[in-house]
Amino acid sequence: MKNNINENNAVNIMGEFTFSMVNMLLSNGIRCVSSATERVSKEIDDRKISEFRFVKFRVYLRNENTY
Repeated sequence: MKNNINENNAVNIMGEFTFSMVNMLLSNGIRCVSSATERVSKEIDDRKISEFRFVKFRVYLRNENTY
């Protein structure tokens, strides 16, 4: 299998406990990003409704002191 890593490819990492996965991907030259959202809440008929709106991608940076 050919390695097709380039600057246009990325992995979107979401959820908790992602630190080791991010470190492994970054150390192999794979760009990692996470989705940043904005929560908009409103109350309708005694119910709270939350909507999450995409804002941007945050890029994980490799910390040389981690390895």
